[in-house]
Amino acid sequence: MPEQCADLTREQSSVLRNSLWPAIALPFLLIAIPAQAAVYVTTGAVYSEFDDTNNTTELAVPVRVRKTGNNFSVAAGNYWLEGDGYSGIGDLVVAASLYDVFYSPSANIGLNLQGSIKFPTATDDIGSGEMDEQIGFSVYHLRENITWYGSSDYRFNGENSDYEYEDSLLLSVGFVAQPLTNTSIGVFYDYEQEQSDAAYSNSQLFLFAGTRLNNTVALRPFASFPLSNSSVSDASAFSIGLLIDVRLSR
Repeated sequence: MPEQCADLTREQSSVLRNSLWPAIALPFLLIAIPAQAAVYVTTGAVYSEFDDTNNTTELAVPVRVRKTGNNFSVAAGNYWLEGDGYSGIGDLVVAASLYDVFYSPSANIGLNLQGSIKFPTATDDIGSGEMDEQIGFSVYHLRENITWYGSSDYRFNGENSDYEYEDSLLLSVGFVAQPLTNTSIGVFYDYEQEQSDAAYSNSQLFLFAGTRLNNTVALRPFASFPLSNSSVSDASAFSIGLLIDVRLSR
């Protein structure tokens, strides 16, 4: 699901110096993952309109590298952001997942674990300027050509001298269906707990489709729509985008 940024003023020079080398080194750790894994590169474009007093708009170009094995995946990604009055590189996010930690063949129910770390590598006025950690799990149930999902994540937001963000709970429920060979569609409801007394909890409807053009390239158009009031600083009213997955190894 795509990741979004707040337009914040921050003191980042010392934080950036401390996190720069780990941020540069972590993507290269993907190479050290066992060879029995496929490597994917994802890019594309995401357009967002924010529900704030200035009707802010953004265009993001993400780049993400993912290595996936039979029961795990690791990934590192960043993006270039162009907004109203600001532009630059966003925060680096490194994520890992373990698939089928528990699986019941008779019930077609499985449990996955996931976690991520956000490093404050963004240029001025983009991101919170702090390191965030997130952990969670997801449960799925496969029934014919539809897979039902439910997930729960908890994000530990870093402390910021200008803005105080509380840790927050994230929930998601939805399904992915495969009506045709090499084609899938999905609908998810996402909820995010409010991060401060002055903010609102956020919820959205996320729609996407995926089609594999060949053994190397897949396209994933998507859109998200708000379902509740949002905090002025960090919630997108509407987003639409297209992601392109390229498989580099088999």
